[in-house]
Amino acid sequence: MIRLLVSSREQSSTFLKNWRNRVRVSYLELYNEELYDLLAPTSDDRERLRIFDDPSKKGMVVISGAEEIPVKNRGEVYRLLKTGAEKRMTAATLMNMNSSRSHSIFTVNVVVRENTVNGEELVKQGKLNLVDLAGSEHIGRSGAEGKRAKEAGNINQSLLTLGRVITALTTSAPHVPYRESKLTRLLQDSLGGATITSIIATLSPASTNYEVSISCFLI
Repeated sequence: MIRLLVSSREQSSTFLKNWRNRVRVSYLELYNEELYDLLAPTSDDRERLRIFDDPSKKGMVVISGAEEIPVKNRGEVYRLLKTGAEKRMTAATLMNMNSSRSHSIFTVNVVVRENTVNGEELVKQGKLNLVDLAGSEHIGRSGAEGKRAKEAGNINQSLLTLGRVITALTTSAPHVPYRESKLTRLLQDSLGGATITSIIATLSPASTNYEVSISCFLI
């Protein structure tokens, strides 16, 4: 998907002549219900980002202070994706030597400007969110204690809320609990309305992981 988005920009003669297309990317991490910028300059003390409702667009949020970096080709996109991924919070547990302790959202924003037959400027905007969710964690099996147990609790709670949001949307419930988790609040404009959402589940063939694998389908 990234290849298709950026390739169209690379091949656009309109862009090369008139700079009428724009592609920008951002990369956020949600760790212990706190939001961080994975593309921010390296710092020993990571700055927490704040989320605000967008007053001009219902159902959308503004991330104060988040880097949004312009890109010109696929190589730049992949480099930023790799750089950000290396900053994510990971830790060893009994189940995984390199366990993700956070969710991440890599966003590609595309803006296209073109002139109508009447000479007016038409602006089209699209957004692609690539979301990597940390897996749900059974503390008894992972051996998580202290800090790791807190991380697991926050991961499980946000996944539970995501499941409740999806259930509410699929059943046309009168209330959708987007605001009960920062994860669902961030993804609100990607879950409802005219959006398209695809989920790739990671399953284990081991019988000992049966319940965890089944839970992937019950989000």
